[in-house]
Order: sequence, then C-alpha cells, then structure tokens
Amino acid sequence: MWFATLFTLFTSCFSAGKKRLLLTLAVTSLSIPNIAFAADVGPFESATPDSQGINQSDLQKALNFIVQNAGKDGISKTIVLRNGKAIYAGDKVDVIHNVYSVTKSFTSTALGLLIEENKISLDTPICEIDAQYCQRYPNVTFRHLSTMTSGYNADGENRWGEESKDWSKTPFAVGNPLFAPNTAYAYWDEAMIVLGHLLTIVAQESLYDYLDRRLMKPIGIKKWSWWHEPKFVARRGFEIAGNAANNGALDTVPLDKTALDITALNMNYGAGGIELSAIDLALYGQLFLQQGKWEQAGKTEQIIPKNWIKQATQNQIPLTINTANTDRSAIRGVGYYGFNWWVNGQNSQGEWQMPSAPKNMYYARGFNNNMLFIIPQWEMVIVRMGLDDEARIDKVKFYDRFFAHFGDVEAAPE
Repeated sequence: MWFATLFTLFTSCFSAGKKRLLLTLAVTSLSIPNIAFAADVGPFESATPDSQGINQSDLQKALNFIVQNAGKDGISKTIVLRNGKAIYAGDKVDVIHNVYSVTKSFTSTALGLLIEENKISLDTPICEIDAQYCQRYPNVTFRHLSTMTSGYNADGENRWGEESKDWSKTPFAVGNPLFAPNTAYAYWDEAMIVLGHLLTIVAQESLYDYLDRRLMKPIGIKKWSWWHEPKFVARRGFEIAGNAANNGALDTVPLDKTALDITALNMNYGAGGIELSAIDLALYGQLFLQQGKWEQAGKTEQIIPKNWIKQATQNQIPLTINTANTDRSAIRGVGYYGFNWWVNGQNSQGEWQMPSAPKNMYYARGFNNNMLFIIPQWEMVIVRMGLDDEARIDKVKFYDRFFAHFGDVEAAPE
C-alpha cells in the first residue's frame, strides 16, 4: 500500500529561450515521475491533466508503471496528448532516433496516398508493377503485402546473422511462397521491404521524398530520416557484406547492374528505419486522430483521406485464417491487424487483444518498445519511444496493464 502526498510547486526555467513550468509531485515509497508542463511542447500547447478531463493520479500511476517495468529510457521520450494538448511530456521528447517497425505505418500511409492519386489500388497485382514476381506470386496484391497475408518469402540468409528466415540479405531474390495469398498470416519484414520497393516504383521518387512532400512538411515534421539502400538498387537483390576492405562495415553491393528498376532513387526500407522525435511522432498520431485533417494558418487541409484511415486502422485479417507456422509465429495478427496498423480487435474466440484499453484504440509498434497509440474514444495520442531492452516485456500484455491504470475517462464527443 502506498500513497502520494501531492503539492504543486511552479518554478520558472529557460530551455532554448522558452519558459517552462514544472509541476513537482512529492511522493512516499515510490518514485512517481514528475509531470512537466511547458509554455509549449514543440507545437503543442500544454495543459494540466485534470483540466482536460484526465485524472492526474491515474495518469501518474500509468506512467509510473512504465518507469518501474520498462527499460532504462522510462518515460523520458514519452508524450501524452488529450484534446490536442500535451498533458505530459518527458525531458527528451525532442531526441531523434529509429522507431523500427513503427515505420510500417508510414509505408502504409504512402500506399493510401498513392491509391488516392489513382496510381494503384489495393487489389493491383504486384506483378503488374514488377514482372519478376509474376511466376511465383501472380495473385499477390498490395492488399496482401500490407496485411502480412502475401506469403512472400525471399531466398538468402538473414542479414543480421539470426536464425530467422526473415530479413534476407537479398529480399528481392524471389523465393518459394510461405503460403498462398490470404490463406494465412505471417508478420514478415521481407514482404514490407518489397512493398516499399514497389511503392517507390509507383511513386517514381523515393518514399522519403514522397512522404516528405505529401505528409511530413504539411504537418510540420522537418527533421527526420529513413534508412535506405544506396542508389542504383538491383532488382534481383543486393548483398550486405562486411569485409577487410571496408573494415568490416556493412555495405551494399548490387548483384546485377543490368537489371536496375530505378536508376537514381534511394530505396527506403518499407519495414523500418524511420528516425524522428517523439514530438514529431505525436504530430503524426494527432493527424490520424483528426481523421487526416490538418489546420495551418487558418486553412484546413485533408492530408490523408478519411476513408483510408478508417480502412487502415480496422482489422483486415479474416478470422477464418490461421497464423502461419514460421519462426515468427509468436506475432499474432488475426483479428488484430489492419493495413500495417495494429488494432484492439477480437480474435476468432472473441478475445480482445487489450481488454483494458478502449475498444477503438489502434497503434503502431516497433522494436525496443517504440509505441504510438491513437485513442479516438478518449481523444488521446500516447507516444513512448526508447532504445532500451526489447526482451523485458511482452508489449501486448504490458500495455494492457498500462491502460488498466486509467480510471473512467470521459469519452470524446461524437
């Protein structure tokens, strides 16, 4: 049994010339994290939790659960938005680093924007874009790649030296299918690398350049990057090699320069590698919460189609299919996966993925406990970023317990 004695102490300090006000909570027995209020948190206006209808004690308990049970980064790169206002921000929310598989949701957004431009559809066969897939994957579509139901598999060894058959050094070296399309689910990064490559062909520019123009700059994200293969990527694949000539560093060697798809574009990884700050990830989440609309200088623009957001963030995996028997079968998506977004859905047994979380919550998640939660029912966006130990937690169970710390939250108006 523990209790906290609350008192407020407002002090002024300056960071980058901006005034910050700190609300300090004195506690006994437990190290409850301080809640920091600022004149601004990046582009977000600050507010106290209570002023936005969130019980401050409940928020404290939820944040403290992360501090006590997650890795060393704790909540330093965590930001909580309610009604578009920052009700909590850690002291490192402006630090930029890799968010790993959170990247997949950005790749999905590029797919949605290209569909809006009528350049492809969800049901366009991928072999119409690149004929090398016609022999073994004639019926695979963009829908299948974005829902992890394509069965795509590449030849070649794992590039990280792991036992997994995924993440081949040669992801475009077309291998035998894991299964026929839409007959099973397999969370498979090779399929997402192929999706990123195909979308680059469709866009006729790198996905970094495409999203920078269509998404990032319009909502104020200026400092970000995305891992990529060097220019002149060979269609037949590439090989990661560390050798004496380059002191063992990872390098990329085109295998067939006569089979180039796009001769002057970087190929960004559809599976991962976006680097940005928690503040900017929160901007992206707030855009989705606002159903793709963004207001700037008194003008409202529909950045992402509302219908795409609705489709992408609801379950797209038939409950009648099973998880494929692969070395990644522990990642369960049937009933829980949209177009590269995780959703708080139900499986074939009617079990909610996170029973303690709002039922319309959806999220993006990446290695090292990088998370973006969007909660329309609560009008909230929660970002937690880190570079700490992935093995510490089971994300689904962990964040279900995190949400259980919130009491009754007033629902957002319809």
